[in-house]
Amino acid sequence: MDRAYSVIQHAMSQLEDEFQHILIRNTVPLGAERLYGSIRQRSLSFPVNNAKIIVGEDDMSVVVSGFSSGCIRSKRWSQTFELHHELNCLVQGHKSVIMGEEVVLFGTRGSPYTCRIEIALKLKGVQYKYIDEDLANKSPSLLKYNPVHKKVPVLVHNGKPVLESLVILEYIDETWQGHPILPEDPYERATARFWAKFIDEKCFPAIFKSCWGEEKEREKAVEEVSLVLKILEDELKEKKLFGGENVGLVDIVAVVVGFSLGVYEEAARVELLNKEKLPRLCNWIDDFLSDSFIKESLPPRDKLIAYLRNRFKSGNASK
Repeated sequence: MDRAYSVIQHAMSQLEDEFQHILIRNTVPLGAERLYGSIRQRSLSFPVNNAKIIVGEDDMSVVVSGFSSGCIRSKRWSQTFELHHELNCLVQGHKSVIMGEEVVLFGTRGSPYTCRIEIALKLKGVQYKYIDEDLANKSPSLLKYNPVHKKVPVLVHNGKPVLESLVILEYIDETWQGHPILPEDPYERATARFWAKFIDEKCFPAIFKSCWGEEKEREKAVEEVSLVLKILEDELKEKKLFGGENVGLVDIVAVVVGFSLGVYEEAARVELLNKEKLPRLCNWIDDFLSDSFIKESLPPRDKLIAYLRNRFKSGNASK
């Protein structure tokens, strides 16, 4: 509990720096039910000595109760959500320490499948141990937890393995509170799953083949990339992100477009993304890469480019 209290104190300090006004009280003067229609709720999920945090401003109220309520309302929604999300992640990030949870991620740096899991864990504020796997010499632990496919990523939660990146993303969303990955509406959830599967089955294979495939299949793959990227461009419509205003499942899965595509283009010395024909997708990439949680989850770009060029030697050479 001492650790939890220190986390809360740190979060309070950050809020105080921003809003110059903070009060700690033993009771919550604003009931969440009375803020209906003007708040968003995020669970903090564990008691901290019945502590309450109230941040008061003309256009903002944050309430963190001792059990599980974190409430925020603001006219400056984008600004205050960032602060509240940071507070939520600070507390959630230490939940694994306080509650004795163990979260381990087996992955490979540079893999878009590993990146998407790290993004989700960071968005949720989950503290985890990362184990980098050498896929040419797989560890006994990886083979133990994934004996069927023997591949990464693998998320091990309290000794129980969860396999396949799309499955892991949904598991993370259902297990930890905080930033929602999937929408609440059943139809929107189904739609998000459709586009996530589309990216996995259509986008990534075409992008990879266009850069690193056999010479005879590259031309066809380049055409496929143009087609699938145009489909994603049309799906974005006027939205800032695939998830709307906040990073969601499709945005996380589309890290292969938002980050890997540019890396592969530079490493293979090819051009696949036409900025004039795909302006919305290019704007999405800029917004996606500017998110602090996304940045923290990505491998160093220069090192990854050097690794890919070394692995595939002569630019477009096949594996």
